[in-house]
Amino acid sequence: MRSETVTDARRSYNAAAPASYPLEGQIEDTDLASPGPHRLIRSRPAGTTSSIAAVIYAPGGGWVLGDAESHLNISHKLADLLACDVFTIGYRRAPEHKFPAAFNDVQQSIQTLTTALPKPALAIVGDSAGANLVAAATRHARRVRPEPIVGTVLIYPALHAACGLRDNLSSNDELLTAHQYEAYLDAYTSTEDRNDPRFDAFADHQTISRRPTHVVTVASDPLKPQQHTYIELLRSLDIDVTHTLIPDAPHGFLRYPDRYPAATAALGDIASTIRRWFNHPKAVPPWS
Repeated sequence: MRSETVTDARRSYNAAAPASYPLEGQIEDTDLASPGPHRLIRSRPAGTTSSIAAVIYAPGGGWVLGDAESHLNISHKLADLLACDVFTIGYRRAPEHKFPAAFNDVQQSIQTLTTALPKPALAIVGDSAGANLVAAATRHARRVRPEPIVGTVLIYPALHAACGLRDNLSSNDELLTAHQYEAYLDAYTSTEDRNDPRFDAFADHQTISRRPTHVVTVASDPLKPQQHTYIELLRSLDIDVTHTLIPDAPHGFLRYPDRYPAATAALGDIASTIRRWFNHPKAVPPWS
């Protein structure tokens, strides 16, 4: 992507300011000192001083568009529903910062927060490109200190450079086309990068995190073939995986609760899954 094209795309992305979800209480945002060269925003229910459980959220946007503020309406609603801190990662973006810069930022944030939490009480959530970063970064967390992580939520994830993509070029998704996805890939990765397990969720699958995983997909998504293949891979590895298919919303719909009625119910379902993990954390399988 040319720099002027990227600037225009980011301006348009942010101009489509997402509507707020209805909240039970107020949410306060605080910029924290991040463990690397990226932003980290903590969203906390007003009136609370600490949180015994927390969510890390990596926003989507094709590794190019999304930032720490672009998806705060989702972070705010999760904080409201779960009455806990939500940490949104403003990772470095392509094309200024190529692979693996974004991965490194997400991995650093997860490592810092898993070190800070003494009990199983951390859920890792990502959407689209953010889900790609989460799937990759939790591999490393599995080796370093997996105990605090209770589960991972992958929302319409980007998991692979192809994996059925060519078979779905005719997808009619209104917020993401296959050709747009390929442009984002080119901005973030080289051809060689795309087989690296820090990008490709299917590479070296024995290192995939064994924590429970919830996957949200949409029917029109051009990435749907790779997402469903990944779900089957997780099941073949005996990982506790749940899957919700949203039939009437496009890739990226959670940012726009005013445009897509399914958004509020879908986010409520995600929060219910995370709450179940918080209340009944499973033992961490041994590293093998």
